Amino acid sequence: MPHKHRPALRRPRGHDHCRARPDRPARSQNHSGAGQVAIDNISWTSYGGADPEPPVLLFAPGSDSVLTEHSAPVALTVTATEPNEDTVRLWAADLPPGAVFAGATGAAPLIASFSWTPAESQTGTHAVVFYAGDPDGTNSRTFSIEVTPIYPYYHYAEGLTGEALKAQLHDIISSGAVELNDTQENDAMKDIHTDPGNSDNVLLLYQPGVSVPKSIYNDSPDGWNKEHGWPESRGLGNDGPDQVDLHNLYAAHMGVNALRGNLYFDESNPSDPGYRSPATNAAPLTSMDSDSFEPPPASRGNIARAVFYMVARYDGSEPDTNFLSFSDDPSHTNTMGILNTLLRWHAQDPPDDWERARNERIFTFWQHNRNPFVDRPEWVEAIWGTDSDGNGVTDTHEWIAGTDPGRSNSVFAASLTATQIVCTALSTGATWRLYEGSFRSNDIVWKPVAETNRLQSGTLVFPVAPTGAATFYHLRATRP
Repeated sequence: MPHKHRPALRRPRGHDHCRARPDRPARSQNHSGAGQVAIDNISWTSYGGADPEPPVLLFAPGSDSVLTEHSAPVALTVTATEPNEDTVRLWAADLPPGAVFAGATGAAPLIASFSWTPAESQTGTHAVVFYAGDPDGTNSRTFSIEVTPIYPYYHYAEGLTGEALKAQLHDIISSGAVELNDTQENDAMKDIHTDPGNSDNVLLLYQPGVSVPKSIYNDSPDGWNKEHGWPESRGLGNDGPDQVDLHNLYAAHMGVNALRGNLYFDESNPSDPGYRSPATNAAPLTSMDSDSFEPPPASRGNIARAVFYMVARYDGSEPDTNFLSFSDDPSHTNTMGILNTLLRWHAQDPPDDWERARNERIFTFWQHNRNPFVDRPEWVEAIWGTDSDGNGVTDTHEWIAGTDPGRSNSVFAASLTATQIVCTALSTGATWRLYEGSFRSNDIVWKPVAETNRLQSGTLVFPVAPTGAATFYHLRATRP
């Protein structure tokens, strides 16, 4: 009888150890010359192994959702992985009109790209389901796309205050920001600091009005280079977007830049052993002491807004960045200060046309994000301002053109016989409030005793009635 060929036995997937279990004695058939042996009545028993493993879907970027304005491109890379070397099929369902996803079939890892530019008529939420399957089964993963109208840049920050505002601004100014390479950074520095009166020159941070040729960049001793408002050694390092962030960089005289080093910004203390005024003859409007540097009045607001930007922008969530914060202690790492001083500088030196133009060029041509505190100066106080007396006006705005109870030489003293306090050389357009202070235990307790918005030739006259031998007064003015 001719030899009957039987199908070859296939070992089931995922079973590492098997044995033959005869239902009746095994019978071998050896046909001379055939060179084959047939085994009848064999069944398989598992001795371990894994469950079926269908493909796994991965997204890059890794989120399952995206929020985007209409007309903005959406891109997603979809990868199917599978450990058993099976052929994998990758496809999608519920694609919105205009979306592209070709799908793919082949060996894992299998990669395909999704792209879509939603139209204005497609605002709303769209759920795209991606599938990957092989002989072991099918898995799916949904990608949600919320398409919004084109909102203003700060739309989602409107109406917020405090930490909620800071967090939302972080998201806004981080989205779409570009990290420049060295060549781009150098070109941008020459562009954003261009002297409006001479396009071949740049303006210097610590020498207001001084204009020097762009060509002497990094030329010692009187060339210019990049000054980091937030110093590199205070948490920026040598890499990452924070190190090359244009909002933190200004053109500065090389010698002045080196002298400032990584000092905090603050008002210089004449009684400090390291006090110098000017800090250097190259920048006659600067001063310094052992732990701080005071820039010229015309540059103080610019510097303060750069530092506020850095705290809002960098929270350590990106590679090669750290969490940046304020501290009044210069020995702390990854910090800057002094916060109260920076708040006053920001209020006293608001953004001007040159600073606003600089912010616009950084956004439009280079880094593609903005400094919100140049655009919306009021947000500085909304985040970091304090209202110690609870009158609805932050301390910073009360200290403008007024006296400061924290400084002994800024507080008026009155004797028991005094009947009035006269303050001269004051500016108009503010509400003036007089506070009376008296000792209680080891502290001075302050209370408002008079208020007016009327000046007589720059002079205020307040009636007072001191209640003790040690009575003090200070004057505050709300910002116009």
